[in-house]
Amino acid sequence: MKADAAVERLRRLLVAAADRAASSPSCPPAEALWAAAGGELTVEERRRLVDHTASCPACARDWRLAVAVAGELRRASRRRWLRRGLGVAATVLVAIGLSSYLPAPSASRPPVYRTVQGAGEGLVVDDQQASRDDCVLQWSGPPGLAYDLIVLDSDLRLVASARGLEEPRFRVPAERLAGLPPGSLLYARVVVPASSPGRRLASQTFTIRID
Repeated sequence: MKADAAVERLRRLLVAAADRAASSPSCPPAEALWAAAGGELTVEERRRLVDHTASCPACARDWRLAVAVAGELRRASRRRWLRRGLGVAATVLVAIGLSSYLPAPSASRPPVYRTVQGAGEGLVVDDQQASRDDCVLQWSGPPGLAYDLIVLDSDLRLVASARGLEEPRFRVPAERLAGLPPGSLLYARVVVPASSPGRRLASQTFTIRID
């Protein structure tokens, strides 16, 4: 991408951020957004981030914006006159919250989320070793439901996702784990589309350590 195009892209992203409504008080602070975009969060901070973003459609849009802006700035970071953009971007984005990689529903009215007791309780428990060649995620939940799943690595990058799973299990493709070093953590989150219109049921995040 040419420098002028990068600047214009950054300008549009910042204008879009400035036009966004203020975040909900329950959303994490904007500083956490930039720390996440830069890969600076601790394991526990990432866990809390995933828990929040999987149930906050408004934050999903803001997260994608932050990642896009950070990417533009990194690609242009060798130019001194663009390095100041990071500070400008952080100022403009100070009022926005975090997001998930799951696309936000298209309905004009935000859906309501609540935690499901039981759904998402990993049968592969926290910090248990799992083979990268046979990484099967399992969780408990009532029968007859369809599950949506998202799997992130420790830098909150998308590893795998699935929608409409008819069984409470998912095998992560081995090729999606091939580049991860031994001991890497995965964060998995299950969302259950409920029968009530406009409602979803979201699990807690569970953690898997890859050998």
